[in-house]
Amino acid sequence: MNKYPLILIHGFMGWGEDDKLTKICRYWGTFGKNVPEYLREQGYEVFVPSLGPFESAWDRSCELYAYIYGGTVDYGKVHSEKYGHERYGRTYPGVLKDLGTGKGHEKVNLVGHSFGGPTVREFSNILANGSKEELDGTPANEVSDFFKGGKAQCVHTVTTLTGCNNGTNLASMFGKYGMNLGLGFLWSLIALVGNTRGMRVYDLYMDQWGLTQDPWNATDFHFTNPLKKMDSIIRYQKNILDNTGREQAIEYTQQLNATMKESDNIYYFARRGARSHEVKFGIHMPDKKACFLAKATGFINGSFWRPMLTKQGFNRREWMPNDGVLNVMSQNSPLNHPAVDYKDGMQIKPGIWHNMPLEYKDHYTWCGLGEDKDTLYKYYLDMVKSFEELK
Repeated sequence: MNKYPLILIHGFMGWGEDDKLTKICRYWGTFGKNVPEYLREQGYEVFVPSLGPFESAWDRSCELYAYIYGGTVDYGKVHSEKYGHERYGRTYPGVLKDLGTGKGHEKVNLVGHSFGGPTVREFSNILANGSKEELDGTPANEVSDFFKGGKAQCVHTVTTLTGCNNGTNLASMFGKYGMNLGLGFLWSLIALVGNTRGMRVYDLYMDQWGLTQDPWNATDFHFTNPLKKMDSIIRYQKNILDNTGREQAIEYTQQLNATMKESDNIYYFARRGARSHEVKFGIHMPDKKACFLAKATGFINGSFWRPMLTKQGFNRREWMPNDGVLNVMSQNSPLNHPAVDYKDGMQIKPGIWHNMPLEYKDHYTWCGLGEDKDTLYKYYLDMVKSFEELK
């Protein structure tokens, strides 16, 4: 039996324990005592980092590395030049500096909700396999240890909770121009408030793009004219990868998936949920029990479809069941990666994905919205106990 630390990674637009917002509304448990607090009472080490809520899986992974080991975030020389943002970010003290060193913490369990799924996948992939691009394109004395790889033994399990592993129809429906319009508006708002005290409540964390700054080190707080940041916004919009909007679209997620591979040392789990039902012609509507946030997006997710996805080989009927935000197909193990559908009593093996039985949950149930507290606590306690049983 083992009791490795647990790291919980929030999704798109989410927040961690460094944000003051968590004192008002907990991401992992909404109101009152949350899941991390409960698990700590049960004797587990739990960490809940605040990563960029609107950033790409790569950038968030680099921040997670610095959060764990300490030091200044290095987004990579090649990566930052390729996508047009600053190479270095904030500096962290490190919460598990001894991870994998043989001097304390041996491994960690990584759990990511929603876009936290691609984040924990990208992080574990780089940690294990490194980045050939960064090694080839960066002077040897400048390369971050993160990009050197060889640390697969530091991760025990990777679990996605309704993870955006294959993209979502909700993002694909925007299309290229709709996505640019939506992201342009959102990024303009981030630029407007990115240098205000509100960032201490909810950190929008787009420092590398010049849209925000570390609110805890800032001395001059003021609103910023977004027009002065248009160069950064336009550079971001042009990217396919390193663009969280496009990385969540079905057609582009496959490009992200192609850059990752599993490690023989790590156990992989895809936990999936749905609260929709078919009405006719393959169209799915949200169930009555789905929370109000999931109902509006669930209608779009289960009703509309871009014909170009059919031309690319995606089957509309297969993609309609959903949890409101993500289709069940989105939540499955990454397409064309090694996987099995888990059944009770099955032997768990490292190096392959285990698609866990479909659960009756909407996208926000995992965060405790509309869920009984005791049920929520037991769910996560049972999950971490299952990690302990794996060698």
